[in-house]
Amino acid sequence: MPQGKPPEKGPNPLLYLGLGVQLAVSVGLGVFAGQWLDRRVGTDGIFVLLGGMLGFASTMFTLVRMLGRRRGE
Repeated sequence: MPQGKPPEKGPNPLLYLGLGVQLAVSVGLGVFAGQWLDRRVGTDGIFVLLGGMLGFASTMFTLVRMLGRRRGE
């Protein structure tokens, strides 16, 4: 058996599936918390929007950090 370079490993598809699940859960929790806060404060959906955007931003932050680590490898 030749002792050459090991085969290049591609990106793990389960890693990206996990990011999709994380996005869905974080946006869902943000919207749920925003609905609860809107009902509590008596506003018309501003916290739902803020919660959804916060959930999306947290997942994008995680994605950028993960890609930065992969580049450093």
